[in-house]
Amino acid sequence: MGHLDHATFGWLTPALSYAMASIQAALGPRCTVRALDTSGRSRRNWLITAASAIGTGIWTMHFVAMLGFGVTGTDIRYDVPLTLFSLLVAMVMVGAGVFAVGYGRGRTRALLIGGLTTGLGVAGMHYIGMAALRLHGSIRYDPLPGARTYGAQDVSRALDLDQGTPVVLCDARDRESGKEVLIRMVEYAGRMHTARLLDSVG
Repeated sequence: MGHLDHATFGWLTPALSYAMASIQAALGPRCTVRALDTSGRSRRNWLITAASAIGTGIWTMHFVAMLGFGVTGTDIRYDVPLTLFSLLVAMVMVGAGVFAVGYGRGRTRALLIGGLTTGLGVAGMHYIGMAALRLHGSIRYDPLPGARTYGAQDVSRALDLDQGTPVVLCDARDRESGKEVLIRMVEYAGRMHTARLLDSVG
């Protein structure tokens, strides 16, 4: 069994991925809020800009992070058409979600539809992007990903943290722990863009 490394280039790919996530999380909601203050063609253009920022941002975040993914004993390749299709899915689904917020009647319904559509787009982009991965071996998904980090919830309760507060458990003696923390920060930032969008327009 090959050794799996999430950061074969050290801090470079996690840092760049985090930067991409931060940029899209800042630009997307700003453009959406600006769109809600306008009408007609101007609103449409601002929503297109927001969808482009969020859609390409989450895709770039994911793909840059995956460039640092490696497994000893095998080369990592990507199916180009499938990878580009994952970008298209992100753009279309996020665009649908943003336009639902921008043109929806009834704030609660618009936010619900927009958030759900955008979330499905993020999930679809991720799994299609992972399906584009080519290596000598097989990829399986853990149906219970929280089982391996069961201690995080205990820590959250012990510290009386809000349920949405991210908790990262790592061994300070492990030199790779810093990379793991940054990788989880990237993942968290990517997921938070939808929450920030809903908070901004709500």
